[in-house]
Amino acid sequence: KQYAEARAAITAQPRLERSVNGQELLARIAFQQGDKATADKIYAGIETTSDEAKDYLARKAIADRNWVRARQLTEELLKKYPDQPNLRASLEAIAKAEARK
Repeated sequence: KQYAEARAAITAQPRLERSVNGQELLARIAFQQGDKATADKIYAGIETTSDEAKDYLARKAIADRNWVRARQLTEELLKKYPDQPNLRASLEAIAKAEARK
């Protein structure tokens, strides 16, 4: 839980800071510190190249009851990971929520 030190270590290495892995780490740190706005911004910036970002944003869309967005992101992840039961369960929950609208 040495978030400031972890962030400093990442930002001290420009290549790491700019990389997808570095951005994921910074987003996780922000989220763990309760800075969800920063985590949202970082993950949105790497959504096209990061499955972690897609997963985070899909869960956020579910929490926000944005079923269209949640479905889109979950389906993208399912195409890449078709054998993941948690993704199938999420898609089923989204479908049920959409039906209740």
